[in-house]
Order: sequence, then structure tokens, then C-alpha cells
Amino acid sequence: MTIGESLKRFRSDFNLSQTQVSNSVGIMQQAYGRYELDKNIPSAEVIIKIANAFDVSTDYLLGRSDIPKLPKISDADNELVESVIACKRALQKVLDNRGIDI
Repeated sequence: MTIGESLKRFRSDFNLSQTQVSNSVGIMQQAYGRYELDKNIPSAEVIIKIANAFDVSTDYLLGRSDIPKLPKISDADNELVESVIACKRALQKVLDNRGIDI
């Protein structure tokens, strides 16, 4: 799937017009239309602006995923993951110091 086809799919999935998308990211409608036709390739900055404006992932916009956005991980979950990683590192140090290989 080309970038243009992916952008067109995105618009269709969200029932948006080219004008709505282009206005939301501050580009001309003609420029956006050329992206969909694969006549021009949008810059990474434009892809990120579209993704941010419509709260979708860049992978979804580029056709690399069928999931519009990934679930957000809470700060508490992030802290838990960091704690588990720290525990794993500490345990590995103990095992290394004792010459234990698992």
C-alpha cells in the first residue's frame, strides 16, 4: 500500500474530506490531494501533524497497522514496569557476583 493509499484509507475510515484534513494540519487542500495521488510524498512533519490532529498512530497513517491508536499506558503502569526492570537488574548482579548462570 502506498502512502497515498494509506492516507485515503484514513480519510475514508474517519469519514473526512481532504479539506478537513488539510485545514486541521495547516496545509493547502491541493497539497494534501497530491499526497493521496502519490504525486508528492508528505514530510515526516506533515505525517506527525496529521496523526496528532486526529489522535491516530503514524503507523496507522502509513498503512503499517490496522489499529488507529494504541492504548495508553498509565503512569502507574510505567512505574511498575520500571520497578520490575530495576529488580531484574539487581537480581542479575547478585547472580553474577555469586557465579550463578541461569
